[in-house]
Amino acid sequence: MAKKIKNKIVIGTWPLSGDYGIIKPSDVEKVLIKSFEDGFKEFDTAPSYGNGYIENLLGSIFNKKKIKINTKIGNHPFAGKSFKLDDLKKSINNSLSRLKVENINILFLHNPRDELKPYLKETLSFLKNLKSKKIIKFTGLSCAPNYNYDNKFLKFFDFLQDDFNLLKKPNLRKKNNIYARSVFANGILTGAIDRNQKFNKYDHRASWLNNNTRRSSIKTRLTVLRDNFGHDLKQYSFNYVLSNKKISKAIIGVKKKEHIKNLELMINNFEKNLNTNNKIEKLIDNDFYLNQNHKELGF
Repeated sequence: MAKKIKNKIVIGTWPLSGDYGIIKPSDVEKVLIKSFEDGFKEFDTAPSYGNGYIENLLGSIFNKKKIKINTKIGNHPFAGKSFKLDDLKKSINNSLSRLKVENINILFLHNPRDELKPYLKETLSFLKNLKSKKIIKFTGLSCAPNYNYDNKFLKFFDFLQDDFNLLKKPNLRKKNNIYARSVFANGILTGAIDRNQKFNKYDHRASWLNNNTRRSSIKTRLTVLRDNFGHDLKQYSFNYVLSNKKISKAIIGVKKKEHIKNLELMINNFEKNLNTNNKIEKLIDNDFYLNQNHKELGF
């Protein structure tokens, strides 16, 4: 069972980019090498993670090693969102160059919203062409939080990437093709907001977790979860996500070597409990029975 679960883990590189707070380049390299040495051979990244830094590092460290790399297009270093065809072409070419590879495992559109609509037809045609030329193996959509996509649009993609944890589940619209992300809710389920500290300006979570109203709303939901399942919510979320039949892989972000060790422990302690999973589903579906006025204040 442990080997089967391990094969479903993708190492998320966003926390290593500096966007969650400053981290030494030497420490980033150690974490990536530790991941590989421990048998994790699939990595999730994006050009915007550290403005190209992580893609460059992956290319330098793993050049000619047998790993799977999934990256994204649509959110560009120093420039932000754009789905113009010229920008997408430049993005994939730059990613291939930084990663030192000739092809990508999964190429995800990076959280597109309404800004994609004027370029939708040419974007999908571009992805189809990349796949036919074997520049990418699979097409993917990294879903923007709380954005409703047309089902016909979703069916185009081989894989969908969406948030899935004890606080939020994706709308599982297709079978066995979900890459679950934010399994620990950006650190919320590991205690990141239990203390009263403010996230510094270098941490991308500052824009929403420094909001006292939203922070309080999330803490209330955490209280309900802990009343039901105890304080080790991290393992519960891991079990809940990885036991879902529609989850193809789970992206687990790491920032320290000890996170790799903890991940190994969670894999070994994995257990599927249908009664627990049903209880979690009911809590999420009923917004934890809180009857709060602003559901968007959750994760």
